[in-house]
Amino acid sequence: MEQFRKADDAFKKGDLDALRAAVDDPAAVPNGRMPDGIGACLVYAIYHSPLAFIRTLLEAGADPNAPANDGFPPLIAALSCSRVVPGAKTRTDVDDIIRLLLSFGADPNQRGINDYTALHMAVGERDALAIHRLLAAGADADLRTRIDDYETPLEMARAARLELIAAMLERKGQPLRRRMRSGLMLLEDIPGAGEEVRRQHAYRIRVRLWLNKGDFVRETTGELRIDRGTLISGLFYGVEGMRVGGTRRLEIAPRLAYGDSGVPGVIPAGALLVAEISVLEVC
Repeated sequence: MEQFRKADDAFKKGDLDALRAAVDDPAAVPNGRMPDGIGACLVYAIYHSPLAFIRTLLEAGADPNAPANDGFPPLIAALSCSRVVPGAKTRTDVDDIIRLLLSFGADPNQRGINDYTALHMAVGERDALAIHRLLAAGADADLRTRIDDYETPLEMARAARLELIAAMLERKGQPLRRRMRSGLMLLEDIPGAGEEVRRQHAYRIRVRLWLNKGDFVRETTGELRIDRGTLISGLFYGVEGMRVGGTRRLEIAPRLAYGDSGVPGVIPAGALLVAEISVLEVC
């Protein structure tokens, strides 16, 4: 019991040295046997540890595709963390965990509880953003469970009348390509459940930018005011109609981005950009 307490405390604090000291064999971290009650090291961290510690374990060689006897391998475990469950902590950084796991090679088609793939699980959790991430990472929308209802993720979404999610699965990761205005194309739209975003108001926003050929430029998160002086025109117009909690992916023509000047050493002159903007909360 004392060993479990020490290990649990190390996980919750994100202390790798303390975790190694708490187990019988320090080399068991991150893929070996943990004290009784812990289970798989990476999965326990997904449930209980800060995001930075999950990254630390992955960098130390934790297997993002480790099998789980309880049916919750890493991706599926992460998807379950957005639930409100009595006695359990609900995570607000599930998207960050999913992106992190995928970047370290997590298999989006690995099966778990109910023979679900991560896509099945994401449909069950009504997590449209996770579905977008998984499809982009190569998740197979045509995989069918081999027990119970023998369903594909799309059939699950249709049965639950989840129209937005069903439409995403029908596209199998292909972009919407819906023109919003000249020079601005909507590639993906994940609605939020909060209040509508308003001009001249401040929000905590995450912006990720790529060049049109896929080269990653940068990611920033912070408080931003919705006005022309703070945001490039493509983002200023691109958030119209969004709600807090939502995410959009946009294709932005140069004249609505950085034009013929670019950003020296970062964004070439005349660059077409792809931007993902998430409105996280009201400031």
